[in-house]
Amino acid sequence: MIAASLALTALLLTRPVIGRGIGLVALIAYVVYGWPAH
Repeated sequence: MIAASLALTALLLTRPVIGRGIGLVALIAYVVYGWPAH
């Protein structure tokens, strides 16, 4: 999950335009899969 988050983060920094859409999904995915794990 962490590796995927880093990959998404890299995409966000690389492509800000697409990053907005992916960013929302990344944040939701991080909250949904991240919080329960911890």
